[in-house]
Amino acid sequence: MLIASDVIGGSIAGKRSPGVLFAIDEKANNDVVPVPGGAASSNPLEERVRKLVEDFSTHRFSPVYWFTQYTLKETRENQALVLPALIEVLKIDNPYLQEQASSVIYYNRFGESAKDASPALVEALKNIENPHDGSAVVFTLVAIGKPAVPALIEGLKSSNQLVCKNAAYVLGEIGKNTKYALPALIENLNHNNTNVRSSSAYALGQICEGESFVIKALVKSLNDSYEMVRICAANGLGKLGPIASEAVPELIKKLEEDSSLYVRVGAAIALGGVGTGVKEVVPAVNI
Repeated sequence: MLIASDVIGGSIAGKRSPGVLFAIDEKANNDVVPVPGGAASSNPLEERVRKLVEDFSTHRFSPVYWFTQYTLKETRENQALVLPALIEVLKIDNPYLQEQASSVIYYNRFGESAKDASPALVEALKNIENPHDGSAVVFTLVAIGKPAVPALIEGLKSSNQLVCKNAAYVLGEIGKNTKYALPALIENLNHNNTNVRSSSAYALGQICEGESFVIKALVKSLNDSYEMVRICAANGLGKLGPIASEAVPELIKKLEEDSSLYVRVGAAIALGGVGTGVKEVVPAVNI
């Protein structure tokens, strides 16, 4: 008997987190559910999961269906059965279903153990215009963390520009555990799409721990034709502190000469973060 429904919401690191509809049964229903085309199993949960996959594939039912049958606790306890079903849902090219399936994985705290869902989640990034806007797909990939990195690196090579852009963003959010993505991110600084370049510059700034080849790539991006790429590059260099001292001359040049006020402000902030060579900056501060 269905007795409650609600929306879970919240915030993570000051960002809007995804919401997921759920419902709770008053008592568990242990009846065996027959599946068309096959014999009923003695495991009622297994039969319900099989029926869930069939419903998603044929009728595009929402993952809310799952919560009309089981509580969050039961979903967590039966992850081995639930996760493959949710991966099948993620493969359906429907943004709403992908968000709902991701929410189930995220709110049940599957974390790294949901790594098998990474390829499907990365493919679902093609349906996200703004990764900052509380997408459950993005939150779930970040929660999976390091095990999702190989799939995200493949995403950086995608012919779909939204996948490239959003994969870079997710790598930046995961942070320091993604260092082996650095070469692919640097390569995407030359991408023909401006949003891919800016997202890659952002990610490099989040991931870099002082690698000289990354600093050089970010310094080069300070001269990108697109304003947001230059801003992201400056922000990334500023976060590195004194180890990015080789960027000071170019940052001073940006402070003095860039046509964008936002880039000049970003350069000034970055110089404050780098620290080294600040005396050289004082005459240039006229933004």
